[in-house]
Amino acid sequence: MLLFDRKIQLITESGLTFNNWDGVQFNFKYSTIDETGVPTAEIEILNIDKTIMNEIKEEGAIFSIGYESYLGDLITGDIKNIEIGDTIIFDIIGNSTINSKEYDNWYNTNVRENFIVEDIAKNNGIILEGTDLLKDYIRPNGYTVTGSAIKSIISLVSNRGLGITFKGKTLKIYKLEGNADSEITLDITSGLTNVTKYQKRDNFGNLDTKYDYVIHSLPIPKLIQGEIFQIIHDNFIGKVVLIDFEILGRKNWKAKYYVKVISE
Repeated sequence: MLLFDRKIQLITESGLTFNNWDGVQFNFKYSTIDETGVPTAEIEILNIDKTIMNEIKEEGAIFSIGYESYLGDLITGDIKNIEIGDTIIFDIIGNSTINSKEYDNWYNTNVRENFIVEDIAKNNGIILEGTDLLKDYIRPNGYTVTGSAIKSIISLVSNRGLGITFKGKTLKIYKLEGNADSEITLDITSGLTNVTKYQKRDNFGNLDTKYDYVIHSLPIPKLIQGEIFQIIHDNFIGKVVLIDFEILGRKNWKAKYYVKVISE
């Protein structure tokens, strides 16, 4: 069932709407595996008129995909890097306006890390969830923040072994490990095609432990970084947390979800 009736929709902040069910043809690639860590989608629209291409501008946009009656947001962000030729190609960068903000501050001795990230967020228009996960960490010598506001938050969060991702306009802090219930189960009936061990090695020959498995499937729009979900496959049965992903939507749609095991 999931192989048919695929849906794609792009809605821009100024009100332009493009749907594949109206005949608009898309290619897309969406990944979180980037040195910046910022989710970025490359979108190509193949068959619209040049005059309409010229109406697409750098502004906010929502790109959604789905199957049959279901349509879910894949990325909410800002259109950047527009290139117009026979087709139009552009990036949607997850909350690029927020990602570009700079912030400098000094926090006094014995400051709690949850206060630091909450203050950075408040002063830069960032909606933040999950800051309680940092409340037990104290900086006895104070703390200096300088440069990118987002990178300052990411640095503090990552230093405590936590994950962080955008969910729409909200920056969400989450645990990389732990027990949690999941409403999402991925198996062959919901798009799962294979599960493989992640076995990349660094330049010194050491096994990279950032991920445990790569989940191969059709793209699932409701899966975001930090999501905990159940895998049922001959190669693995258990709960995992989503760390990164690569999604490709051309003639065939496919996704690779890079995960860590919670339980099996």
